[in-house]
Amino acid sequence: RDALFPDPNDQRHGWTPEQIASAVDSAEQFRFIEAETGSMAVAAACYPLCFAETSTVILGTKSVAQADSNFGLVSGSRLSESSLRRIESLQQAMGLYDRKGRIRDAFTFF
Repeated sequence: RDALFPDPNDQRHGWTPEQIASAVDSAEQFRFIEAETGSMAVAAACYPLCFAETSTVILGTKSVAQADSNFGLVSGSRLSESSLRRIESLQQAMGLYDRKGRIRDAFTFF
């Protein structure tokens, strides 16, 4: 909630403290997935792999330590059906679907 993003190339650089707090509050609603995956980072990588349209997720890294941590953690993992239903319910409650039932770009809401 107290994060600052001084890098002007970071998409969050211009966010107000209220926008940052809102993004954190929204993300925290998905914390339940950690019990299944071990971390929010692994959950974020697993989520798109649950859909037939996605065959690969490429994780960005900023350091060797982060690369060592990221690579190999996901390896074909999928979220449970109950987690996917709960995620969809939260996304709908957040207003993340358009009129045609497609998920919108969440960053336009912050």
